Amino acid sequence: AIAPGEPGGVLAGTTEGVYCSQDRGQTWQASGHEELNVTVTALLLDPSDPLTLYAGTEHHGLWHSTDGGAHWQPWGLEDASVYALLVDGEGTIWLGTDRGIFKNR
Repeated sequence: AIAPGEPGGVLAGTTEGVYCSQDRGQTWQASGHEELNVTVTALLLDPSDPLTLYAGTEHHGLWHSTDGGAHWQPWGLEDASVYALLVDGEGTIWLGTDRGIFKNR
């Protein structure tokens, strides 16, 4: 994912959580691995708040951060695998999971 408003800011979901780069991927730092140290399969940056992030995970549901990824909290579907995330024009978050499609406002 590209970090909005941060030139060179990039986030990546990995088998060890989320990693962040401030230099277009030349160097990477772990982001919030104390809470979120699982396989991240999808990332979504809230278009209305660049510090709010969502991470879809393998077998651990949806996670949420309000501080740019420094800290994460589980945010639903704790036993599901989330493979796709998007937010529509009304602010609804859509999740593609191994159990079907879900939405959350």
